[in-house]
Amino acid sequence: MIGSFEELEQMTHPKLVRLNYNRRKQKVALMKKNLGIWQTYAWEELYSKVKNVFLGLKCLGLERGDKVCILGTNDPEWYIAEFGTQSAGAIIVGIIADCTPAEVKYLVDFCDAKFVFVDDQEQVDKMLEIKAEVSKVQKVIYWDPKGMWAYEDGWLMSFEDLLALGRDYEVDHTTLFDEEIDKGKPDDIALFIHTSGTGGLPKAAQLSYRNLMSVYLNGVRQNPVDAYREGERVLSYLFPGISGEQGQYVCGLLISGLIVCFPEEVATVAMDTREVAPASVLYLPRMYQAVAGAVRARVEDSSFIKRLGYGISIAVGYKLTEFDRFHQPSLLWRILGFVTDYLGARQVRDKLGLLYARTCFTGAAGIGPDLFRFFRALKLNLLQGFGASETSGGAAVQKRDEIDFGACGRPLLGIEIRVSNEGEGLFRGPNVSIGYYKDPEATARTMIQGWWHSGDAVHLTDDGQLAVTGRIPDLATLRTGALYSPVYIESSLTFSPYISDAMVIGKDRDFVSVILIIDFENMGRWAEKRNIVYTTLANLSQKPEVYDLVQKEVDRVNRVLPSSVRIRKFVNFYKEFDPDEGELTRTRKLRRKFLEDRFGDLVEALYTETNEFTIESEVIYHDGRRGKIKANLQIKDVEAG
Repeated sequence: MIGSFEELEQMTHPKLVRLNYNRRKQKVALMKKNLGIWQTYAWEELYSKVKNVFLGLKCLGLERGDKVCILGTNDPEWYIAEFGTQSAGAIIVGIIADCTPAEVKYLVDFCDAKFVFVDDQEQVDKMLEIKAEVSKVQKVIYWDPKGMWAYEDGWLMSFEDLLALGRDYEVDHTTLFDEEIDKGKPDDIALFIHTSGTGGLPKAAQLSYRNLMSVYLNGVRQNPVDAYREGERVLSYLFPGISGEQGQYVCGLLISGLIVCFPEEVATVAMDTREVAPASVLYLPRMYQAVAGAVRARVEDSSFIKRLGYGISIAVGYKLTEFDRFHQPSLLWRILGFVTDYLGARQVRDKLGLLYARTCFTGAAGIGPDLFRFFRALKLNLLQGFGASETSGGAAVQKRDEIDFGACGRPLLGIEIRVSNEGEGLFRGPNVSIGYYKDPEATARTMIQGWWHSGDAVHLTDDGQLAVTGRIPDLATLRTGALYSPVYIESSLTFSPYISDAMVIGKDRDFVSVILIIDFENMGRWAEKRNIVYTTLANLSQKPEVYDLVQKEVDRVNRVLPSSVRIRKFVNFYKEFDPDEGELTRTRKLRRKFLEDRFGDLVEALYTETNEFTIESEVIYHDGRRGKIKANLQIKDVEAG
């Protein structure tokens, strides 16, 4: 680390940028792949650009406490804009790049943004579309100039022009950068992190530098073996504005000298991951689900010899997951694990770019024990944690020698966890937000005497680990009184390589049913090998052979569920759930209430005697056009086979 724990606890991000410049000037801080070549940014260059962004913004009128939005993808300019803005005592608000203009308008207007940094022409066009509705925004600053040569609106400014403005401004303000950085305090608000918004509009949790730094520093104190080391590389793939990336990668960069790499584009992430060979990855459960599905589907498509080798390797891997710190594997099992690793698991890790990954983290939602065991069987050090926007991304995390497939680890040092009489998790500590911006009612409702009321149903295991059952509003009871967790059933179903998403239904009804979405890529490969002709996802999903395969996956899950809450009916949906249509949050979480209301007729049909349902709904295409789609869906009675 670049300083002692005591020194770092008094720091802000801009102060750490300056400290890294002084101590690591020529060392690499960031890397970006451009046209197939990795470009490096040393701390000296990063510091210079941060300073010029700061000076350029000050020249344009940025004041302490102002808000600045960043709307874009993962690029070095995101970090540079963030640090430059924070150097002036202003607050960063991240916006996911695939937000619609209406969503961008709401987020920009709500936070009273004075400036907006954007990625490219697409994001510029969104801002121009809503220009009249965001009158507080003084400048929109874009960093990718491709396609921008014909834009003449004075509201727009290139990133390079901002840097040049900063260089000119420095001539008469040589000490301003250091003076403003020195004014910063650990309890200053660094950024707003938006909640996922599963139940409505997202809220903006206000996080200070102390909040963010405490998670990282206490994680290092508690688990030094898995802490980042100077010069190790990670690939920034998640949205940079979420608490996980801020707490892990941004703090890891500033404190431990981590090198943060940025992919060329989304389509090259898999290849870029192999080239970077990250020391650690931070994926959401849905990403692990997609990776597992792809691995298992490709194994099925491989030769007999490869399938045999993989089967032996993964079987031994599964056996080794049964051991723990109290029951160590024998010498024979350790030798078997080492030898059989070369038959399949090692090759899979290599293909995924994770051959040298010391840790793999997941959080934000439950990963499911099946998926958890799968990656541990591949000999990946997968660690599950619990965190939220309100806890700066971290509250509990597992250690490599304390793995519980149904838990999220012990609380981080300095963090207290209580379980209310209703089973709700309450959290208190230096990581907890002071509240929500412009939402005193939600703050008063959830931040009570320093305790954040999470809304999650939790319990503590016998060895003190936090176990999360799910969101309290999502836990459901059948009319029979049987209690079940939709999230658990959904995660078990989506472990299948042929199911990409699932929504379980049954609250206050006679039995559990589920709407399933097939994995079009994996199911398509499966169908082609069997000469099953199809055209679209809607067409493939309704094939009798596909229903038979999906029923086998439903039967697999039913075998581990209590008889009272087993799935009785399911339907293969005709399309994927889409955040642009409000069916998912921007972090790809189900918006259950919205889905049940929007497709209420289908939900009701699952509880009638009909075995077919015709659905017609409006769809929104990527270019904003709207259209109608009609599909005939087969409803499958599981018990009838």
